[in-house]
Amino acid sequence: MTATGTDHHDQELAPPDREITREQADDSMDLETAIGRQVRRYRVAAGLLVAEMAACTTRPGDARQLDGEGAHGPQELVELPVRFPSVTAFGDHGRD
Repeated sequence: MTATGTDHHDQELAPPDREITREQADDSMDLETAIGRQVRRYRVAAGLLVAEMAACTTRPGDARQLDGEGAHGPQELVELPVRFPSVTAFGDHGRD
């Protein structure tokens, strides 16, 4: 079977564990992991709404980039301590 850009969602391709496939379309982005969970970012008036992001298990070496303006965070902490090697915060310049 020859893989093309449109058939990467087929289960026969069996991507390696934790591989993330990205495909940009209009104002949304699909992220699909090897287990088939999809995370879609919807563009709304106030910014981006991330659905089901916390349902994905993060393992050592994984990375996520989140919009700090919206609600985000884990549903549960599987193991402690949790380390955040890089956190970037921007002030509220020009806001009331």
